[in-house]
Amino acid sequence: MDLRTDISLFTYTALAPDEIRLLEPTGAADGLSWSLRTVNLDDNLEYDALSYVWGTQTGDMPIICNEQSLLVHHNLYLALPFVANRYRGARHCPIWIDAVCINQRDENEKLVQIGMMNRIYRDADTVWVWLGIAANQARVAQAIALLPKYVEASRQMRQHHRQYRLDDSLGLNRLDADLWSAIFHIVCNPWFYRVWVVQEAVLAKSLRFLCGEQEIDFQLLSKAIKNSLDGA
Repeated sequence: MDLRTDISLFTYTALAPDEIRLLEPTGAADGLSWSLRTVNLDDNLEYDALSYVWGTQTGDMPIICNEQSLLVHHNLYLALPFVANRYRGARHCPIWIDAVCINQRDENEKLVQIGMMNRIYRDADTVWVWLGIAANQARVAQAIALLPKYVEASRQMRQHHRQYRLDDSLGLNRLDADLWSAIFHIVCNPWFYRVWVVQEAVLAKSLRFLCGEQEIDFQLLSKAIKNSLDGA
């Protein structure tokens, strides 16, 4: 079905002061059907928030929002099925995602909502970080399992003042190119270089990372990123 032509296009209604919109998956198998509702941020809300790289603004893709068609950029389109399943079906917690929950065509609304973003991320139960889908996604679980060795190898490289290559220790020299690609997709991800990282991540009560369907431990990833940056 072509969502651009078979159903009506989604239209936003105006927000009152202190109001935001929250998304909730409808339970559709493809994870691309969502409901959007308006809530007051002063209420006792339980919700998550998404932090991610917008990426290219070309090639928008259609999703279902309140039974209407809404276009989203490609990286978010890829993320939504995994975001819908972020709790492995345990519950359907609503989530705040800027590209959808803010009317991107309303400059006044954007200005107001951007001014509320510190509070939105601070009050969220969990901020989920979407690291995208690796070119070698099938190797990501293995790459995550190797992150402790990557951290230790980076430490040894600094200790020995770079007198040997990083992949010469702990057996990392035997890794194939696809597996290294998956590791670098994680530790060199564009998300870590975004100007919004401090606002969206540092303020979070809880931070959880997704790379495709794989979740990555925050403490382990923090060590890997620190070592990667220290060795740059």
